[in-house]
Amino acid sequence: MPATKLSHDPPNEPRKTRRMLLESFRCDRRRLDLQMHECMTSYVNANALQTKASPCFNCPVGQENRTDFAKAE
Repeated sequence: MPATKLSHDPPNEPRKTRRMLLESFRCDRRRLDLQMHECMTSYVNANALQTKASPCFNCPVGQENRTDFAKAE
């Protein structure tokens, strides 16, 4: 019986997530253009370290970006 590819495991999946990490957007809280990986890193660090003075602390956009990236993996 020949092996079949699963529909949720396309061959270009690593490229898709890499491209997602390099996407840029305008961050209203920081008033900067950021790449997705910069946003997620700042969001995770601010929340893990409870840095309440950081604009990334409890940021809804950072949370949404992190959630979307986790679903893409």
